[in-house]
Amino acid sequence: MLVKVYAEDGKTLEQQKGELVCTAPFPSTPVGFWSDEDGSQYRHAYFEKFPGVWAHGDYAQTTEHGGMIIYGRSDAVLNPGGVRTGSAEIYRQVDRVPEVLVRVW
Repeated sequence: MLVKVYAEDGKTLEQQKGELVCTAPFPSTPVGFWSDEDGSQYRHAYFEKFPGVWAHGDYAQTTEHGGMIIYGRSDAVLNPGGVRTGSAEIYRQVDRVPEVLVRVW
């Protein structure tokens, strides 16, 4: 996948936190949403922020060694099936699982 990190103005960032984007089609790209007959919801969800570029909805940063750090949702909200879930709600439940290691960077 041809992934990059973009600033709010659509310029590529190097080793700085920004929006994770894909600048070329990839094999597993969804082709649309159920019941979105004209494709407007799909385009709004992924292509509105940077026209023609897939914006994944996560913050990321490239590293000096060519790796990538994924920080999580740029809008802090997951929306599976139209039900908005804040990341704090998920972390609150995960923190209750003793087997989950908490690492402070």
